[in-house]
Amino acid sequence: MNAPQPATTKVTLPAGVLHEGDVIEEVLLREMGGDEERILGSKNPDMERIVNNCIMQVGPVADPATLRRDVIPNMRIGDYNTLILHLRRLSLGDEYAYQAKCPSCQRQDTYTVDLSSVDVVRMRDPGTDAQPYVLRSGAEAIFRPVLVKDRKMLEDIGEKGQDVLGKSLAMRLVSIDGAEPDPGKNANQRLKNAVKMLRQHVPSYGEREAIRKWFNTTETIVDDNDDEILVGVDASIDTVVEDRCSCGTGWKHRFAIDPSFMMPSSAG
Repeated sequence: MNAPQPATTKVTLPAGVLHEGDVIEEVLLREMGGDEERILGSKNPDMERIVNNCIMQVGPVADPATLRRDVIPNMRIGDYNTLILHLRRLSLGDEYAYQAKCPSCQRQDTYTVDLSSVDVVRMRDPGTDAQPYVLRSGAEAIFRPVLVKDRKMLEDIGEKGQDVLGKSLAMRLVSIDGAEPDPGKNANQRLKNAVKMLRQHVPSYGEREAIRKWFNTTETIVDDNDDEILVGVDASIDTVVEDRCSCGTGWKHRFAIDPSFMMPSSAG
């Protein structure tokens, strides 16, 4: 008797990953199995390992070594989070339950969201890594999207808690008026130099915050099929949900895309 095959689904990435000169938008996912269950049950679940295990094919690329070395690390975080969303839906269904505390009466309760209703924001200019932004000074800053391979550095920045906002923005800086940050001897030195360059050209906290908000700017457009779609500077998924407590208070917040998201019942 043949062993049952895992369920699979094809996902269209909202931006697409560049590989050997082509922008690839289609990914084949399989549902989570016993190996992923064991990872989730460990002390420190590795979310990236779970997702990478379940990526069977990206466009024509199906070789696991090539996927892990050359393709997945160069995916945008927005694309990767889209895969996490679809993997959760494929493996556990569309209903996601989580715990949240009312900001008014402090009552903690269980809420649910229909994951099929979560909006995916497509990239306005798919296939391009250059994201130009004109500074108040008139200089043109070029930023790049955050990639999967940046996750470790972002986590380290968050754990150290040192200039998280400045460093996470500087990580994306490619150049200002054509001048690039000194690369130094490694990625950490380049990041320090990018922070200095950004502070020199953008001394205003308000302007840096405006740049961060610009990354999340979205608009609704009509595509060639007369369908309305959300597009933005970068690809993302909209994890904002609105809850209403029995006391009558309503509030909005984001649910977390972390290992708990892959559990049948999550706390958020």
